[in-house]
Amino acid sequence: MMDFVRRFEENIERELGNCGVAFPIKKNIALGVSGGADSIALLTAVMHIIEKQYIKVITVNHNIRPEVETAGDAKYVFDYCAKNGVLCEIHEISRGCVEECSKERNGGIEEAARFLRYEVFEAFIEKHDCAFFCTAHNRNDQLETLLMRFLQGSADFSGAGIKSVRGKYIRPLLNTSRNEIEEYLKAQNISWRTDKTNFDESMLRNRIRASVLPLFSSLFAGWDNAVLSGAKKQYDDAVFIDRYFNEYLQSVKSTDKYASIDMNSFISAPNAIKRRLVYYLIDKVKTNCRVPYKIVESICKWTGENRVKNDKIEFAGITVFIWNNFLCADIIRNNFDDCVFIKVVEKDEIVSIPTGELKTEKTENGIVFCLNNGEKEFCIKGLTYPFLIRSVQPLDKILSAQKAMRDVSKIIANCAIKEAEKWKVPLVQELQSVEQKIVAIFGCALGKSDWIVKDWES
Repeated sequence: MMDFVRRFEENIERELGNCGVAFPIKKNIALGVSGGADSIALLTAVMHIIEKQYIKVITVNHNIRPEVETAGDAKYVFDYCAKNGVLCEIHEISRGCVEECSKERNGGIEEAARFLRYEVFEAFIEKHDCAFFCTAHNRNDQLETLLMRFLQGSADFSGAGIKSVRGKYIRPLLNTSRNEIEEYLKAQNISWRTDKTNFDESMLRNRIRASVLPLFSSLFAGWDNAVLSGAKKQYDDAVFIDRYFNEYLQSVKSTDKYASIDMNSFISAPNAIKRRLVYYLIDKVKTNCRVPYKIVESICKWTGENRVKNDKIEFAGITVFIWNNFLCADIIRNNFDDCVFIKVVEKDEIVSIPTGELKTEKTENGIVFCLNNGEKEFCIKGLTYPFLIRSVQPLDKILSAQKAMRDVSKIIANCAIKEAEKWKVPLVQELQSVEQKIVAIFGCALGKSDWIVKDWES
C-alpha cells in the first residue's frame, strides 16, 4: 500500500507541475478544504510535497445544512491542519445568506454557494499573497460535469468541462478517480467527512453520480475515457475557433446594460462564431441568464433578407433587436423591467410567483402543486425534481392533446389574458429529458384555465 501512496503523491506533484507550479516552491499555495475525501487527500499529498510554511488552508461553512454537520466539517478541517502544523482559517457565511443570494441571482442553492465561496477564496488569495489556489475537483467530478452540461444544453463551447487551470485556480486531482482518492486515505488510516446532501438524488449531479455513471460503467467498458477524449478534442477545436472569435469581438460595443455588434460583421460570421456572439452580447447585458438554444438559433438566422420580419425578440428581461444596422442586446426599458421570473425547484418548498405562492410536494405519482395555500391543488404526473417554474419566453411551445406543438403565448392570449399580464402566468418546465419540455401552464394564477400535459413522458 505504501507503494500506492508514493505513486499517488508523485502523480500529484507531476500534476502540480503541469498546472504551472515550479519546484522548489517558495511561494504561498492556498487550498480550499471542505473535509470531504477529495480535499483531505489533496491536502495530505500537498503536505508531503511542499514545505508546510507555504501551505494556507481555507474552509468555508456555508450554513445550508444543520449546524451540527456544517460546524463539524469546519472543526474537522481546522483540527486536521492544527495537528499537522498547517495554517487554517474558517470562514462563516451567515445562515440564510446563501438562500438570499440564490434568489438575487435567479439560480439554485449550489450555484449561489459556489458564487459566495469563490468570493471568499479571492479575498483569501489576496490576504496571503498566494501564487496558486488548489481545489479538489477530481476525474469523477469532470465526468459528472460533462454529462450535466450535455443534458442541460450548456452554452459552454469548450466542451472540456472543468479546466485544470483558470487564472490562479489549479486542480491537480483532475486526472485522479474518486476510488484512488479513497484508497490513498485508507492506506494511511485517514478519515474524512461525508456530506449527506451528496445522496439527495433530487439534484441532477447526485442523480448522475448515483445512477448514470454506474449504469454506463456496467454497460460500456471504457466509456469514461471516450467522453474525456472527446471533450479534449472539442476543447482543441474551441481554442482554434476562439482565435477568430476574438477578432469579431473588436466590432462589439458595450456598457453594463447594453451591447451591440455591426450587423454586417454578424451576418458574415460562420455559425460557430454567431452563436458565441449572441451568448456574448446577452452575457454583457445580464449575467447568470439561462438562454434557451432555440432563441439563440433564431437570432443566428437573422440576415439582411429577413431581418425586417424578425427584428426583435424578448426574454428574461432582455431584448435582442436590430437597430441602425446593429445587432443589439439591451435591458427591457419599460414598466415591466422586472416582469420575468425563473426558479429552479430542487426540493419540496414554497415558491414565490407574481400572484402569490406555489407550494410543491413530491409524491409517488409526481409533483403536487398547491396555489395560495389551498386555492387550487393539482398534480403533474411523472414530474420530479429538479424542474423550472418560470414566465413565458418567445418561441415557447407545449404539447396539445392532439400531439401537436402549440404556441404558449397564443394559448395565454386565447385565455383573455392581456399582453402586459402574460408574464405573470407560471410555466412548469421539466429538466429530465434532452428536450426539457414545458409540461404545464398555470392560468389559474390569474383566474383562468390551466393547460397540463398528461402524457408528456411518452
